[in-house]
Amino acid sequence: MKGKRYYLSHTNSGKRKILKLVLFFFVLIPVMADPALLSILEKSSYTDEQKENICEIFKEAEVKEIPSSLILPRLEEGISKQVPYNRLKDVLVNEIDCLVQARELLIAVDTDIILLKESSIWLRTGILLAKHIPAKTIRAIACASISRWEDYRDATVLYLSLIQWGLTDDKALMAVEFVLQSSITGQDFIGIINIFTRGRSLHISPEEILIRMKEVIDDIDTIETLEEKILY
Repeated sequence: MKGKRYYLSHTNSGKRKILKLVLFFFVLIPVMADPALLSILEKSSYTDEQKENICEIFKEAEVKEIPSSLILPRLEEGISKQVPYNRLKDVLVNEIDCLVQARELLIAVDTDIILLKESSIWLRTGILLAKHIPAKTIRAIACASISRWEDYRDATVLYLSLIQWGLTDDKALMAVEFVLQSSITGQDFIGIINIFTRGRSLHISPEEILIRMKEVIDDIDTIETLEEKILY
């Protein structure tokens, strides 16, 4: 009799788990369009209600025409790092808001840009806004990047690095706009940091470096040539 009760209890427990899983799928599937979302949520320890709320956030993103592919990586990262539900929810909502702002900014700068094809530019702009980089600064870098969008990310990396190095916003932006005018490849933009660093050791002020850069930038096609023209 005891064995029978254990069997029934074990069987009922198994049925309850199956029923819970079935209900989870049937409740959530109508809410979302991307099956990848379910797959990621299955790996979390969030309650069913919390998972439903996350799905609602993705549904709202879809209404705002934000592709789920742009925010799924953030969800996956949060779950892998076991970020608390409330914190992750706020991060997702903020990221969606930033992507909406990023879309408006980029379309205002370049009406011909197709953001679904240039999702990396869209995502990068959203990240910059999330970092509280002034919209006017991002807009200026974007305007200077119109003819070479492939170097937009490298330009923004240079900007952030120059700020960290110690330049003011306007001087960092000036340097970024100069290199975007040149024929220097995007992957070499970061070499500008070395020019400012070596300039400091040679007692050349950042202001003087920018003046020299402006004078020669149109004829420069490599970072090595730029360094030679400015420092020697």
